[in-house]
Amino acid sequence: DDAKKNAALNGFDESKALFIASRAESVLAQELGKYKDEDIPIVALVDPPREGLHADVVRAIRVNDKIKRLVYISCNPSGTLVRDAALLCGPPTKKYPKTPFQPTHNQPVDMFPLTSHCEMVMTFDRIALDGNKE
Repeated sequence: DDAKKNAALNGFDESKALFIASRAESVLAQELGKYKDEDIPIVALVDPPREGLHADVVRAIRVNDKIKRLVYISCNPSGTLVRDAALLCGPPTKKYPKTPFQPTHNQPVDMFPLTSHCEMVMTFDRIALDGNKE
């Protein structure tokens, strides 16, 4: 509910922003399928647990060309963020086809001062066929 209120305060109604509180591996492919015939770019935001993204989520993101930008919030930047970035940015494979992403921005966030823990927000942009970001 807070995300919807914040979106409304910033000029985004339900036609521009969709919030789903669920396990991504259970709903992502189905939700993305709803937009397969629409000509709209999608910006996806993921905030996975310490275990990182489920393989089905990485696959759903890779196969959906409408996702032009991915914002990944990681609480495990030296572990699962590295693993997931390799899957998102690697060359196409049978399991992870389509055009890969490239990291374009990262920002560490120290939410726990005086500890060694640090969060990382990383932005990935889809690579265009000409090698530039889309």
